[in-house]
Amino acid sequence: MKKILLFTFLQIGIMSATISQTDYTDLEAVKQTLGYYMDGASNGDKAMFTKAFLPEGQMLFVTDEGTRIIPLKDFVARMKDGQKNDRKNRIVSIHIEGNAAQARLMVETPEVIFHDFMSLLKTDKGWKIVSKIFYRENK
Repeated sequence: MKKILLFTFLQIGIMSATISQTDYTDLEAVKQTLGYYMDGASNGDKAMFTKAFLPEGQMLFVTDEGTRIIPLKDFVARMKDGQKNDRKNRIVSIHIEGNAAQARLMVETPEVIFHDFMSLLKTDKGWKIVSKIFYRENK
């Protein structure tokens, strides 16, 4: 009986380590994708910025005129390659369930703070941002 219990505990321990390793790997991959977004935008690196997004995704936000929906491919196309931006980026939180994730970012510029909420999916090309919503807070 002791051998069976020891074997069972060893199996549970190995399964937990495997699950934790998978979670850690996905967490690091999501952080990398968010890094492509943040560093690409800060450094004016369009190639890096583009790596973060699934082109079919959308960005949604509210203006005085109402809700705006912009395809992520158009958002990426607006970026000026080589133009550095004065901004501080911070990942506030990441939540992953299977092949879906949500992340909250804070992007601070001299004039505003952006509260970004990203939805990501694990695709055959890795983790990609599929939607972005944000709130713009004037300083």
